[in-house]
Amino acid sequence: MNYAEVYLYIKTLEVDHPFDYRIPHELYKNIVIGSVVAVPFGTRKEIGCVSKIKYCSNISDKEIKSIEKIISTIPVFDSEKLRLIHWMSKYYVAPPGKVIEFFLPPGTKKEIEKRLGSPEKFFRYSSTVYLNHKNFSPFSNKINWKRNYSQKRILDFLLKNNKADLKELLKSTESSSFSLKSLLNKGILYIEKHRTVDDDGINDFYNIKKEIPNISISESKLLYDEVLNCSINKKFKGFLLQEFSNSEQFRIYVELSSSVMNYNKRVIILTPEKNTAEKIYSNFPHRLKKKVCVYHSEMSDSSRLEKWYDIFFSKYDIAVGTRSSIFLPFNNLGLIIICEEGDPSYKESTMVRYNAPDVALRLGKILKIPVVFGSIAPSVKTRYFSENNKDFGIIKHPVSYYDRSLVKKIVIDLKKIDKFKEDINITNTLYREINEEITKKNKVVIFMNRRGFSSYLICKNCGNIPRCPDCNISYSYHKKDNKLVCHHCSKSEDFNGLCSYCGNKNFTFRGTGIEKIESKLLQRFGHVPIFRLDSDEVKRKKNLRHVLFNFKTENPVLLIGTQMLAREVELENIKLAAVIDFDSMFYLPDFYNSERAFLLLNQLLSILENTVESRFIIQAYNTNNNVLLSFTGKGYDEFYSRELLNRKALLYPPFSSLINIIVSGRIEKSVICDIEKLEEEINKKIKVNYLVLGPSRAPFYKINRYYRWHILIKNNSYLRFNVRLAEILKNFKRNKDNKIIVDVDPVWIL
Repeated sequence: MNYAEVYLYIKTLEVDHPFDYRIPHELYKNIVIGSVVAVPFGTRKEIGCVSKIKYCSNISDKEIKSIEKIISTIPVFDSEKLRLIHWMSKYYVAPPGKVIEFFLPPGTKKEIEKRLGSPEKFFRYSSTVYLNHKNFSPFSNKINWKRNYSQKRILDFLLKNNKADLKELLKSTESSSFSLKSLLNKGILYIEKHRTVDDDGINDFYNIKKEIPNISISESKLLYDEVLNCSINKKFKGFLLQEFSNSEQFRIYVELSSSVMNYNKRVIILTPEKNTAEKIYSNFPHRLKKKVCVYHSEMSDSSRLEKWYDIFFSKYDIAVGTRSSIFLPFNNLGLIIICEEGDPSYKESTMVRYNAPDVALRLGKILKIPVVFGSIAPSVKTRYFSENNKDFGIIKHPVSYYDRSLVKKIVIDLKKIDKFKEDINITNTLYREINEEITKKNKVVIFMNRRGFSSYLICKNCGNIPRCPDCNISYSYHKKDNKLVCHHCSKSEDFNGLCSYCGNKNFTFRGTGIEKIESKLLQRFGHVPIFRLDSDEVKRKKNLRHVLFNFKTENPVLLIGTQMLAREVELENIKLAAVIDFDSMFYLPDFYNSERAFLLLNQLLSILENTVESRFIIQAYNTNNNVLLSFTGKGYDEFYSRELLNRKALLYPPFSSLINIIVSGRIEKSVICDIEKLEEEINKKIKVNYLVLGPSRAPFYKINRYYRWHILIKNNSYLRFNVRLAEILKNFKRNKDNKIIVDVDPVWIL
């Protein structure tokens, strides 16, 4: 008799172990580790994944149940990926069933069962119509073509072209499907179905015309040789690329991937978001593109399913995609690359709050393959780890990125601006610089990281500030849609100008958003095309490419954008960029602010042409900010040294591991009761060295009617602590209406 240990696709910590099931004799030959099976669990049927096959079980034959059926013989993970699942479950204090979900094709539990059982039903197909010459000749003289002129048009088209896409054929000949069906029934035509695979227009939009810099330096040669050696000889090593420009990094990624692929190895390249993935894909030479795919969550489920299966069957050797790409079912993986490794987009925000670069690093160790981290300005944690770990190496450009930069950096001290004489947002200096570029028919990029027209409104009559009833946070005013919008739960209300308290129509708009900056620019430069790049505008236009295409094809032109702007590394011919409000990057109470602000400034700097004519203007009140001083001074190394000292003094990462535990619920008293009990349990049962901050209200205290309290834990024995925390949470008796979120290594403490 044979048995299987099965992890069930159940998302609670109470179910944190596999269950034993009997393998029926008729199924035994087809079950392997990673097989997806249907099993009875209590009174219902559940989906599970086989994690082990064995010859005996501690459960008696009377009590043990049998596997009902195999949903898919394709294993969603192997023994090495199973080790990663176990590590993620322990480290991120998450149920194994929820971690396994990341390794499955996309979809709900029911959808996954259907898609794994009959994947070909969900693939995309195109139909090609062919002319059957053998059958055409006997019929050609028997058909009355005057009566069947529509059929004749179809045949004439195919006689000329031999074959045609079905939709294109009907469109070109202006014929009906009835006419086509008649010819098919006579055997004159036949149809073949083919899988539809396309690049979604990536090649057309990201047409790489500019020459990518040739990196013929000893450091890159050393990198290629070491990475290739580690990949071939199954040896783990981490590499940190520092101070290479985006285009230089892309070239390195392409060349490394191509070299590893030549040895029949596969590659995963992680990117923060889909646009970067598409750009890197476009950098691959045409001869390799058929072996490279782009993968991200904005693709349709059917498209992702096709990619998932094609990767498993080795149709693709390289995947370039967002954080979920790390779980794709590659066989013989030989290299993992993480582009812009410090970007917060790599952090998952659902139940299992994993950080993709950390997962990639652990997978690299398990598989014994090299992992390459790239960034213009690496995260403090990664840089520190690279310096203090024998299995890591730092590859620096021989000339500092800041020494290579010819761009003039201009800091405007807003404290010295007379608000009665000039605009605090578009200062006189900034106005003159923009006007000069427009006169030269150049492009200008302006950064303002706040959506909407104004941050909040105040009634001048009674002092009322309109607030979101679900979050108790002031509404932002969006002038273009004339709506009050909550930027936390997305609730919105039409704005009629009347105060809900006193009924007066006397509001003043406070705080500046991107729409207000756009409005001011239109007043001063109305004769110039001005485009906006933020989530509201992209949603309205339906496509980011639409906005970027308009910007690229106009001269002169202004582009004003939020965070989305900083990632657009393919913007060209720009000699002026400006940050309207540098201080706004620090308004949230988060120790990561400095790191994020420094990375953002470097991303914006990389957009500019590297010439003495280029200028980067930064408007700020706090001109003595360490980030600003380092950016305009000696660069990354200066910033890193200063930030490291600050973090050491406060015992923040990399000098400790952080865990943010959030309890949320509709009744605040119940939330406070649960978080105080949880803190008491932690202090009572965990004896390793750690420090607890709180409980206290979370900075965003109420979101979507849920009150939020949190405790922040600093410790150095993270895995031991996390395992014991999981045991506490497993047995913790919380209020059934409350939720507990465990965020290990949070990137936002909000």
